[in-house]
Amino acid sequence: MAPARVQAWPVPAGAWQAQLRSLVIGMNTPYAFTGVDGLDLPPILDGDMERAETDGSFGGIETTAGRDLIFDMLIHPDMFTGASKAVLSQALKAAFAESSDDLGLTLNHPDLGPLLFVGRPRRVSYKVDRQFGFKSQEGILALFRALDPLIYSATLNDITIPFGTAGTNAGVIGMSTATLLGVPSTMKRIIQNGGFVSAAPTDGGWLTTVGTDIAAGATLTRDTGTVHSSGASGKLVTDGLAVNEGVRQVTLTNLLPNTSYTFTCWINLTTAGGNIYIVARDVTNGNSVASGPVTALGVWTQLSVTLVTGATGPVQVQLSIRDSGTAVARTFYVTEVRGDLTASTQAWAAPLMGVTAGAIGGGGGAAGFYQVISPGTATTRPVTRIKALAGPVTGPLFLDRVESGETIMLNYNMVTGDVLELDHDLHSVLLNGGTNRADVIDASTSWWAIAPGVNTIHYRTGGPGAGSQAELLYRDAYW
Repeated sequence: MAPARVQAWPVPAGAWQAQLRSLVIGMNTPYAFTGVDGLDLPPILDGDMERAETDGSFGGIETTAGRDLIFDMLIHPDMFTGASKAVLSQALKAAFAESSDDLGLTLNHPDLGPLLFVGRPRRVSYKVDRQFGFKSQEGILALFRALDPLIYSATLNDITIPFGTAGTNAGVIGMSTATLLGVPSTMKRIIQNGGFVSAAPTDGGWLTTVGTDIAAGATLTRDTGTVHSSGASGKLVTDGLAVNEGVRQVTLTNLLPNTSYTFTCWINLTTAGGNIYIVARDVTNGNSVASGPVTALGVWTQLSVTLVTGATGPVQVQLSIRDSGTAVARTFYVTEVRGDLTASTQAWAAPLMGVTAGAIGGGGGAAGFYQVISPGTATTRPVTRIKALAGPVTGPLFLDRVESGETIMLNYNMVTGDVLELDHDLHSVLLNGGTNRADVIDASTSWWAIAPGVNTIHYRTGGPGAGSQAELLYRDAYW
């Protein structure tokens, strides 16, 4: 069973009505509120320590305790149902009886709307002093302990993120690329084999002939003699029959719109007359940018260019390093090609393609992405279910929160019908509803939460996964 915070709980229709289990209390019921305590901020558990031999204290870590909701009620057996006071009292005690599982108590607040509190009922207390004019009425206090101090929206958000693309560079934003082919793990990038440290120079998708971008005629080999810091380079020899001969990374897909990407590389030109550029082209939006040229001979020179992607996503980017000088046979070396987000991570356009939230798919963007906009004031921890609906899914499985750069990585290959349930609060993984598979959680995993504001979620896999999806369950949270 899913955690209580992402289960569906019934919500009473009337303002100032609450429901626990099947019992509705509050306005227009036999249980009239005279007061509700506990909607303010929960108490703080401080770790302060008194200073020895002086005044004051050392400030310690502060945490929040559970939230006590106290309902001060007046039972009206003479109204609404006609049930006796004893029957109404027993119904109230049954609703607030002990529970081994967390329960949801919903409250329809006239100003804040439907709210949810997750916890346990604790007690019902009858007032001893008879202060009421009608002896058939009874004053009662009922206590519900919300073990989670947050107040949740009673609306359960259930989002489906369809499988987008496979491959380790499919929309990678800034993860440690130890898993990327031929790239030193100390670098963060979206380019594969940018240091040419893999055995084959074309590993990672390097191309030397693309009709729309670079002319045919250059040959690419891996070189370990003329190197920079990665210990290898890509050696380009042009045939002198055309300009714009060089090398290009396979088209980068699923990059973000309205986002700055910085691309850099190191160049060593050995033949005079060349002008070596790095060019980044946003194919989706039709804009490109080029660096200044390298013309100096025999020295390593770094090129850098920043591309701001257009408003339409998903964005496809073509990155090439080419000789745009005179058409002369010449040799140059390239290495340590990298592509990074600039220091400040930028969010999706808001609104994106005319929407403020929803699956970024079809004309609106890339399958595999979803933009969540939470109006809450506190972070909320979702439950995610990754489902293999139409065939096997080849891992690793990745679930990213783009804005924070946090990634959940699962080293698991799914068979058809598998469901992995991830609890972002308990940091647990259950297979098919009952088998603990915490062993598949990669050591690099960073468990993320839904923060107030914009959250761009990306579901991707290391290999084929067509027909799979990630289902995200969460409620907006408030203090």
